[in-house]
Amino acid sequence: MKQAASYGRALELVAVLNDCNTPEEIMRAVAKNMMSQDLKIAIQLRSDTETFNYDADTEECSAIELQVFEVLKGHGRIYHFGRRTIFNDNHVSILFKNMPLEGTFLFDAILDVAAKLILAVNSRFLSILQNQSLLETRNKLSAALDMVAKGISSIEEERRELVEQIGLKIGLSFHQLDMTEEQEQFFAKLVETEIRSKETSSGLTQLQALISECVEEMVLEEGNEAESKTDEQPAGADNDIELF
Repeated sequence: MKQAASYGRALELVAVLNDCNTPEEIMRAVAKNMMSQDLKIAIQLRSDTETFNYDADTEECSAIELQVFEVLKGHGRIYHFGRRTIFNDNHVSILFKNMPLEGTFLFDAILDVAAKLILAVNSRFLSILQNQSLLETRNKLSAALDMVAKGISSIEEERRELVEQIGLKIGLSFHQLDMTEEQEQFFAKLVETEIRSKETSSGLTQLQALISECVEEMVLEEGNEAESKTDEQPAGADNDIELF
């Protein structure tokens, strides 16, 4: 019965992981699930730039636990030492601090479940990192879009001032030229038209439109991901993690 219950709780955890949106939520979900089976764990999640640690008892991992993670994260997928067992994947390590006695059915069940669950934890963690990276990229693009918009406004304002200055200087110089009033008006209009035709910063405007389109597409993708996540079947029906 305990073996069947262990598999059942593992399926529940896979479903819960799909609703986790931060590394902290992942670690708490795993710890809570294992605590319901009287299993005490410590868990570590690792990205290229940051490491997250959580202990089921104290929330913060002890110095010894951190040292265990550091030393054993590269010692294979499963490593036993005493009543403790550590399960490793590329970005995740889970330390079980009170494993059942080796050779019992419960020990074998937990060994099997944990070895497969860590794949689901690793996968969800990478998904969260990717989503966070997309959000950061979108924010940077939005900031760049604001800068481009301000740059376009500034350039066009400078050009308008330049047009006015050139027009004024041309108007003041007409008295030195032997032109009729009609010729002066035609010449002034021609110069003004040609200069104003170059006012629009077409290159920057195209860049602004491109960045804006990228930001809008990223927002749409986030919305589609949220909808597909809501429509997903519970209990990991289509999940690649096989527990049996």
